Amino acid sequence: MQSAQSPFTLGVSAVNRQNRQETMSTLLHPYPGVELVKNVMIPVRDGLHLAADLYRPDDTNEPLPVVMDYIPYRKDEVNPAYFPQYAYLPRHGYIVARVDIRGTGASEGVNVDEYTLEEQRDGYDAIEWIALQPWCDGHVNMMGISYGGFTCLQVASHQPPHLTSIIPVDFTDDRYTDDCHYRGGLLRAYYDLGWYGARMIAWGAMPPDPDWCENWAEVWEQHLAHNEPYLLKWLNHQTDGPYWRPGSVRDFPERIKCPAFLIGGWRDGYPNPPLRLFQALRVPKKVLIGPWNHAYPDAGIPGPRIDYLREVVRWLDHWCKGKNTGLMDESPMTLYMQHYQEPIVDRLDTVGEWRSEIAWPPPGAADKVLYLNANHVLSEALSEAGDDTVTYHPSVGLAGGLWSGGIQFGLPGDQRPDEAYSVV
Repeated sequence: MQSAQSPFTLGVSAVNRQNRQETMSTLLHPYPGVELVKNVMIPVRDGLHLAADLYRPDDTNEPLPVVMDYIPYRKDEVNPAYFPQYAYLPRHGYIVARVDIRGTGASEGVNVDEYTLEEQRDGYDAIEWIALQPWCDGHVNMMGISYGGFTCLQVASHQPPHLTSIIPVDFTDDRYTDDCHYRGGLLRAYYDLGWYGARMIAWGAMPPDPDWCENWAEVWEQHLAHNEPYLLKWLNHQTDGPYWRPGSVRDFPERIKCPAFLIGGWRDGYPNPPLRLFQALRVPKKVLIGPWNHAYPDAGIPGPRIDYLREVVRWLDHWCKGKNTGLMDESPMTLYMQHYQEPIVDRLDTVGEWRSEIAWPPPGAADKVLYLNANHVLSEALSEAGDDTVTYHPSVGLAGGLWSGGIQFGLPGDQRPDEAYSVV
């Protein structure tokens, strides 16, 4: 642990340092070579404070670039094993700032919904405050998966002057057509009602950890004052409209001015946004898409899994440290092309090959439009229209797999039972 004079002891209270020395000596060193600084309080424009944990190299006090992970999932309950980048990045010369969004975890204020304009402005303020601290060299990046990927894009659209780059993983650029709530216009009940929506109600009602938050009771009162479930707003906005647009950077990609490294997965719940946004952005950019579900590429199922953090450090070293890593001289697109294999729902790997492209759509690519004609024929020209009938079976679709928002398995299986009761 650093001395009391070190800037990295900011946010660790004198009371906790005295009364919980043994606990802190364990928690503040979650990985060899990495120091964890608890509850650095970041002021935002309306006078409230966001709570952050800093993961930093324990062998230097030199100012370093920072990578901010900005999410509402309670930093004080983090199992470090789930976030290998919190160890990897400090070991390669970066500080990771894990920040609780307003009204969540140990942060002050009220959390009324996800991806609000207030939340985005808080992210802007956090970046600018971090950039001015003695432990930061002025470079602040954002990186995160899912919610943390969304906030990368949304905060970047406000153009914080010190935001050097963003690395969103498994994200969406359109909160209605390609988020977890109304894919295809239908409420994703198993996810929103059965898991994520219900879980966030419980997390919103939990108190901050008294071990690290001195005024935890006061902060808890703030959280409880307006702990309205996100779910009620989703149910009140079942069609696209103004409610869903402020967090949808698909509508305004030109507002993102910083370099962007986009990472996605074909089996992720958000397969469309990475290529769509890559095509729309007019900044230095790269995209990496593998066969993965909703997980980081070193843990995705199905594989092959890759050491993506090596590429992340190459990206950061280029933009933050001016190193010639060669990354930006390579093809901007790295994609996994899947080949046919037996549709086993719990397979661990996907058959295929990696390929690079220089643009999207790839040179030489073309679309083919086929029309439905009479006598169940598909052809390239529309001639005589036909018709058919189908009897609706509510079980049709069960073989199509589960939408991936964090589950490890649920790939599509043999869909012939569905096709037997469908128009094909």
